[in-house]
Amino acid sequence: MFVGANGVGKTNLYKALGLLRCAATGTITRAIAEEGGIESVLWAGARRRGAPVRLALRAHFDEMEYGVEMGLPHSYEIEVGLRQPTEAAFAIEPLVKEERLTVRQGRREVVMMERKGQLVTLRNEDGARENHKNAVLPSETALAAFRDGARYPELEAVRRVLLDWRLYHDFRTDAGSPVREPCHAITTPTLSQDAHDLAAVLATLFVSRLDTVELTSAIDDAFPGAELYAGRLVPP
Repeated sequence: MFVGANGVGKTNLYKALGLLRCAATGTITRAIAEEGGIESVLWAGARRRGAPVRLALRAHFDEMEYGVEMGLPHSYEIEVGLRQPTEAAFAIEPLVKEERLTVRQGRREVVMMERKGQLVTLRNEDGARENHKNAVLPSETALAAFRDGARYPELEAVRRVLLDWRLYHDFRTDAGSPVREPCHAITTPTLSQDAHDLAAVLATLFVSRLDTVELTSAIDDAFPGAELYAGRLVPP
């Protein structure tokens, strides 16, 4: 949960995380286009002279989290920019320019995947380097394109972590909102992006997990004196 005053960057951070998740699905350039185009996500401040105008994102997955070893000392970074005159793309289409995935082995970092333009260099399960030319479109990501988990296990590990992220910014509440639609009575521990399975998640807390302490506290904080029941026709 992001908490802070207005204008401190909460939405920017949320959107950056959302774009990283889109890199795992291969839809980051489409997401940028839907957001308003590449200019809507570029840094508006001063830039280094001669440096390419790009959006750069990086995610570092440390092996320690809350004192527990996670076993995923990886880093993934991606840069998105506009087309060059020689590239076959629309004039203002956002394109993936570079990608890089590294894994820390001891005190050194090993590059497992590096993409520069149309050339993708991968290190396979045997440690051998492979070059793939024109294997991925400029609008796609190498992270999503190379899905052979046995041959490229590090890519698969990072992709799975990013796909497991759940980002909740807001939900539709109009008459056609997915939240208002009936949902199946299936044990659902994690809420979907559009919250179409909200009723199932609440019922899971009440019926399957019997763990509603935090939910009850949140309901009481928002609506003092109110109580929520899910999974039963009438209150117990």
